[in-house]
Amino acid sequence: MGSSLGNRISTARKDMGISLRALARRVRKSPAFISVLENSKPAPRVSEATLVALAKELSLDVDELLGLAGRMPEAAYPESGLDVALYRRVHELPDSRKKRLLKELEGDG
Repeated sequence: MGSSLGNRISTARKDMGISLRALARRVRKSPAFISVLENSKPAPRVSEATLVALAKELSLDVDELLGLAGRMPEAAYPESGLDVALYRRVHELPDSRKKRLLKELEGDG
């Protein structure tokens, strides 16, 4: 059984009826790389560009894949002490509060 990231990719690929070779071709990686990604625990380090390509091909949320890979988008890295403090506070919140905060920030709350 692979990592959470690998399981998510494998499940999505199979649900869409895409072969491992076809997915590899679409994201410009080798079939061996996709196989290792789907089956290794822990998952190998994967570039943000590859995760974005996988998300696009598998109709997945790129933030979900980044999270499962233990990564955050390069554009989201904190630039100031205030950013770091805010990140830490939000990180400590329960998921229900995070969802409400996100809705509020998006103007839906």
